[in-house]
Amino acid sequence: MTRTPLRFVPALVVLVALVAALLLTGTSGWSIARYAAVWVVGIALPGTLLFRALCGPRGNLPEDLGYGAATGLLLQLAAWLVAAATGWRPVLWVVPALTVAAFAAVPSLRRHVRVRGLTPVPTGPAWALAGVMLVALGWAYAQWRSTPLPGGPGLYYQDLLYHLGLVRELARPLPFQVPQHAGDALHYHYLSDAHMAASGTAAGVPAADVLLRLWIGPVLLVTVLLFAALGRQLTRGSWWAGAATAAAGLVTAAFAIGGSGLLAVSPLTFLSPSMTYVLPLMAALVSLVVGLLRGDARPAGAWVLTAAFAFACTGSKASALPTVLVGAVFGAVALGVVGRRIPWRGVTLVVLLGVVVAVGAWIFTGGGAGALSPEAFSVVRWMSAYRDTVGRGENRVVGGLLPPGLAEAGVTGWLFVLALCGWWLLEQGLRLFGVVWLPFARNSPVRRDPGAWVLWGVALSGAGAAWMLWNPSASQGYFWIGALPFGAALGVALVADHVERGAVRVPARSTIRWMGAALAVGGAVTGLIRWGFDGLNGGGEHPYQRWALVLGLPWAVVLALAVVGMIVWRLGFRWAGRGAAVAFAVALGAGVASLGITVQPQLTQPTQASVIRTGRIPDNWLTAAEVRAAAWLDAHAGRDDVIATNVHCRPVPTVEHCEASGFWVTGLGGRRAVVESWAYTTRAVAAHGVDGYQYSRQPAPDPERYALNERVFATGTATDVAELRQRYGVRWLFADTRAAPVSPALATVATVRYTDDTVTIYELP
Repeated sequence: MTRTPLRFVPALVVLVALVAALLLTGTSGWSIARYAAVWVVGIALPGTLLFRALCGPRGNLPEDLGYGAATGLLLQLAAWLVAAATGWRPVLWVVPALTVAAFAAVPSLRRHVRVRGLTPVPTGPAWALAGVMLVALGWAYAQWRSTPLPGGPGLYYQDLLYHLGLVRELARPLPFQVPQHAGDALHYHYLSDAHMAASGTAAGVPAADVLLRLWIGPVLLVTVLLFAALGRQLTRGSWWAGAATAAAGLVTAAFAIGGSGLLAVSPLTFLSPSMTYVLPLMAALVSLVVGLLRGDARPAGAWVLTAAFAFACTGSKASALPTVLVGAVFGAVALGVVGRRIPWRGVTLVVLLGVVVAVGAWIFTGGGAGALSPEAFSVVRWMSAYRDTVGRGENRVVGGLLPPGLAEAGVTGWLFVLALCGWWLLEQGLRLFGVVWLPFARNSPVRRDPGAWVLWGVALSGAGAAWMLWNPSASQGYFWIGALPFGAALGVALVADHVERGAVRVPARSTIRWMGAALAVGGAVTGLIRWGFDGLNGGGEHPYQRWALVLGLPWAVVLALAVVGMIVWRLGFRWAGRGAAVAFAVALGAGVASLGITVQPQLTQPTQASVIRTGRIPDNWLTAAEVRAAAWLDAHAGRDDVIATNVHCRPVPTVEHCEASGFWVTGLGGRRAVVESWAYTTRAVAAHGVDGYQYSRQPAPDPERYALNERVFATGTATDVAELRQRYGVRWLFADTRAAPVSPALATVATVRYTDDTVTIYELP
């Protein structure tokens, strides 16, 4: 066998692992093949050709494919918008086909089809990148294993069902409506759902299969490639730094102690598709921003793609682009300071991103309800160590300048909260030490690189927004979750520079052995802390002392490890540069181990299918009859039919001030509802705190509509049914006696089309 085919073995191993994980979690092989065709032919191929034409090849195939796939996502969104505006679905295949045909037919474009002279990835870094991808896929497998595909009874996180309803909505023509409250204009960062709608429609695969299985695997692989490319860009071409950037930024988690895990997670979040989808878009955008500020990017094509990626970011996750804008500001300032002149490229870039932020807010949020408000130290509200001590007994649901309890806390309370903040900073050391290090790295060329300051601004603003803003669902945390990979990338760049200036330019075998040992030490220490001390809990008679023990023991372990490391270094490990690299490897090993410890319960706990076989099904699960009824509705109702349902709450029974986040009738049934669940509507969020209730427990936003809807199911009068049909165009009634009693008279004014246990579906004449 020649060496050329062997170069592709790491990629082949990753692809086999992805397919195996999907098959093991119930995904159809035929669906996998069809979806893979969409990604290869409809996204990656035309996107790679387009990226090469606009910005030139990157000199190697993995980066071309990474940036090309991200560009293909933009092309897909453009095709989806045309399909939504015209209602002509074949355009989802026509646009990529015309793109490929143009590159095949036009001589000036044909040179981008097959680029010669691409440099292969060295064997070691190639396997390191494959390892990062396999860890990411292992994380995805754990999520798939704990979330069943529809077909039987099951428990679904409400946001996934909400997104499933949006995916179905975005497969329809414009204008888009809120599927759970038909008639309301949809204002939401929904481009991740648009991607799933377009991919599922083009592949002919059910929307639930796309959302719960197929979409995230390819996005993960592209994200790893793009962060590796960003690491190489910052270190002027080091593949080892690229692999380290991808690992530190994507497949690590902080070893959260004392309930501080809100912002200690990995940026990969299965329960928030918008967060995971925006990561490759952000990575591509930041890379372009860095290239433009450095002056090493093709002006025209790079500017076009920068604007496109910026718009896609703001339409995918509202918290994404503001942090990149702040990073661009710092990068422009750094460029001006180093060049001692007005950085017009930087000024233009900042203005461009600022305009896109404003336009995106207008299009995707319409001004919004504004659930963010200033509150210092807001993150501690979600830490159990705080709730058991300083914040004990506080139930305030609205924001304030300080969290509840802290404003009235004495010296002891403030010292305790500051200790919590210190522990969080230590947890985030892998992501933040570059932010701390850069201003003091006087002799490092990284400090003079405007690209480094872009990452510095992204990470600092993400952390600042998370700690200084408040949201009733802790959504301010997404500012940091989206920024943390860039903080990690900055740290890798500084370590790589430190190692290189220490004359350790190529990882020798001895250095690799030291790195492996350091990774193992970091993982072992994390296991010791998490398994040994995380079982302790706060509260009790003296909660301050209890939590001081919980937080103090990990601090002692970390400090002891630091002391041992310093002694070892002083006794014989004196090679310049390697000390920083080994310290980084310890932190990286700790982060990867922490992610494994976080995922481990999902890999070992009984699957939902095995729980179902025991017969002990919790009340908040969907029954098999409910899932079957929703599937029947999806199969028999027209694409644009409107339904009415008496299902609104989670759990299912409707009670006053329930949590109105059921979402499963519109999600699994795939049709707009007059009023289903309203927790995420603009008016409900705007009413957060009224009468002391959270937004999810506020009354229905349209009382008259809600009252009519409920009367139809409770009384079944012909007058109410006729009004519901005439005013809202209702065609179907989805009645579930688990939610509320249903009048027998309803069968006399509507045709019973389906009955299964507690669910009856009626068709209106």
